[in-house]
Amino acid sequence: MISPFRKANAIIDTMDGFFDIIERSGYLFNNSIKDFLSGNEEHFQTGLAEIRIAEKKADALLKEIEHSLYKYSLMPELRSDVMRMMQRVDDIVDTMKEVLVQFDVERPNIPDVLIAPFIQLSEISSECASRASAGAKYFFRNSADARPCIQHAIELESKADDLAEKIKRRAFHELHELSLPEKFHIRYFTLHVESVSDIAKSVAYTLNLMLVKRFE
Repeated sequence: MISPFRKANAIIDTMDGFFDIIERSGYLFNNSIKDFLSGNEEHFQTGLAEIRIAEKKADALLKEIEHSLYKYSLMPELRSDVMRMMQRVDDIVDTMKEVLVQFDVERPNIPDVLIAPFIQLSEISSECASRASAGAKYFFRNSADARPCIQHAIELESKADDLAEKIKRRAFHELHELSLPEKFHIRYFTLHVESVSDIAKSVAYTLNLMLVKRFE
């Protein structure tokens, strides 16, 4: 018979694999947006294909983790919070994939003057997701290390929000050569890229509450 302690450790190892996928997806997301904006179609399509695979792997691991938590009655006092948090983490890779799909389908025309800010927004959102995922990983290994990641994720989301506003303001108030539909399209994709950091922030807030419950 497998001891509950050993089983808990095995589940945490599986969680580590899940969080690693999220961090890897952030790398793919950021590089794929850079490839799209630089016109590197082949690399963009490779990144999109890889993040599709990552999403499916993350979904499979999430189901495995949920099944094991309930089957072996692990972490009963935090189980519902854990699953809620992990589902939100899973939303990160789902959103990253969906954003890249929208880039592939709609092919937005981003003006040259906005390419650098767009890349910066992608980098910030990706890093925000990475910090939130790392915080979740540390929660189960060394919770003291989770707090800096949580705080960093929250700070990065705020930076993403500020930058997204600047991009939209510049599109609507400075780039007079753009048509209104083109400006709307830029706003739409700015919101898409920024949404990754929004979800990551919600993960950070959930983690913070879990830390409070764990140590209150």
